[in-house]
Amino acid sequence: CEEENWRVRKDGTRFWANVVITPIRDESGTVIGFAKVTRDLTERRLADEKLEAERQEAARVLRESEERFRLLVDQVRDYAIFFLDPEGHVMTWNAGAQRIKGYSEAEVLGRHFEMFFPAEERAEGKPQRALHTARSTGRFADEGWRLRKDGSRFWALAVLDAIHDESGELIGFAKITRDLTERRAAEEQVRQSEALLTSFTENSPTAISLKDRAGRYRFVNARFLARYALHRAQVIGRSDAELVPHREAVAMAAHDVRVVTRGETVHFEERWRDADGERFAMVSKFPL
Repeated sequence: CEEENWRVRKDGTRFWANVVITPIRDESGTVIGFAKVTRDLTERRLADEKLEAERQEAARVLRESEERFRLLVDQVRDYAIFFLDPEGHVMTWNAGAQRIKGYSEAEVLGRHFEMFFPAEERAEGKPQRALHTARSTGRFADEGWRLRKDGSRFWALAVLDAIHDESGELIGFAKITRDLTERRAAEEQVRQSEALLTSFTENSPTAISLKDRAGRYRFVNARFLARYALHRAQVIGRSDAELVPHREAVAMAAHDVRVVTRGETVHFEERWRDADGERFAMVSKFPL
């Protein structure tokens, strides 16, 4: 017979004991007594209890952490955050994903995430390449068109991260998508405005330049470069002292100082000689 249980010492204190009772028999097989072995396991039990308490506390902390994370993910509305299984099927779905993509949780769970890619990218195998890259390198990220439930497209920043368990085995992917349609439209508007400005300045018959407060050129147009027979790389970031004869540079610097210190427009006349003879120009400098 063997058991573990509490036992009592002479002083009344308890200790946890492992007790083994074995019958003692004579040559005929008759029981003539018992052998009893008692082992004090109090320290081991206390250690086991401490370990169990720590395990339960860790489990509680993990549950609370997972609950906080779930609440955080569920309440994020500016990002679509969801998880995929190792094959790319949707396992979770947050409020941001529903707002951005238009699908309810019931409509997407269990479906392959390729449903969010345009047809031409599905035909090219982009969803599979994304999964392969994330498996191989840990992450796939790009910007491109994605589809909403109604079939409309939006420009998205999409990140796919591989998730592994403690043993290193792949258990799925975390997918985060952000709608950048408005930002892309704004950037395109800026590009168009810059293209129009560049077209205007490059085709202007007037020499145009822009300097910083230290007198270094930040922008010059084609007419300016032709006037001084320079290339753009020779001008940008340099001052007049590095580009023109000393006397001319001093005069130009004096005009710059007047514009900067007084904050007013300065008009003056320039004279120079080129292959076609003597030339004159009216120059206006003004602060920005």
